[in-house]
Amino acid sequence: MQKFKEIVEANERFVLTTHINPDGDGIGSEIGLYFYLKQLGKSVHILNASKMPKIYDFLENGFEIHHYSPDEHEQILKNTQILIALDIGDYSRMGSLVDLVSTMNLFTVSIDHHPKMRERFDFYLTDTAVSSTAEIIFSLFENDSQAEITREIAEALYVGIMTDTGRFSYDSTSSETHKIAAALLSCGIEPYSIFNKVYEQNRRSRIPLLKDFLSNAQFVQNQRVAYSFLTRKMLQNAGAIREDMNGFIDLLRTVEGVEITVMFTEIDRNATRVNFRSRGKYPVNILAGKFNGGGHPNAAGATIEEPMKLAIPTLLLEIEKMLKNNKENK
Repeated sequence: MQKFKEIVEANERFVLTTHINPDGDGIGSEIGLYFYLKQLGKSVHILNASKMPKIYDFLENGFEIHHYSPDEHEQILKNTQILIALDIGDYSRMGSLVDLVSTMNLFTVSIDHHPKMRERFDFYLTDTAVSSTAEIIFSLFENDSQAEITREIAEALYVGIMTDTGRFSYDSTSSETHKIAAALLSCGIEPYSIFNKVYEQNRRSRIPLLKDFLSNAQFVQNQRVAYSFLTRKMLQNAGAIREDMNGFIDLLRTVEGVEITVMFTEIDRNATRVNFRSRGKYPVNILAGKFNGGGHPNAAGATIEEPMKLAIPTLLLEIEKMLKNNKENK
């Protein structure tokens, strides 16, 4: 933490980013750090490889989170001194920023609660014991007398913690997590209002898409593994967007006896997005790592560079190996 403060003190121009297809923790942490740096008088921009999910639009208040475009934003990167990637998991998950950032003389920082996969950043501020990257950003405010958590900052950090703890239900939720949430509530934020904006503003197109997802569900390996899939055609027929799929995978995890849940989503003819969930017995981040993905033991993701019809049996074979190895090691 002290080394990070020294980096901040010694520099003036910062760019913040998070992983492709950003979630509440990535967005909330960016916003929290944005205001932390602004309070210290720094120049700050947020550039993300993916568009801002609409459910988080209410957090964008008085500033702009830019969808990165080389033509529009290359000069911003050239003028910056420090690039900070939040909740990134791995350097490659900066998406379209990777190629340009890799060629520039930028000092790069990773602030994360995911374990390091490859040493690509110049400095790491990592704490795998906390529930979310938002908790780390909260600690920056707590340990800096020059910084103050305003209501808009509290809202952003609360979203980060709420979403990354599965609404305060995952094993990563600690007593400290609840203490931090209480401190954020004391800033005047309204928990139901936030919950409503994040979880209860579903588009109607989500309903036919959910029907397809549940209809495609399969249970294998003695009902311990549940998986389902969605194709581009299904999204098109439902008039849906990828945000409409949020939370689908967690429905299968609620089925009695299921230990591992997998959701396959067709990206294009030669690429498949895979999301994993576990009840805790099997670390799915190991599965994701086999396909250059990552995450947590109970929630992870990866992209398999294969058509979906090949990606599904490829991944199921890896799960079978994991279950077999676990049985043999008992």
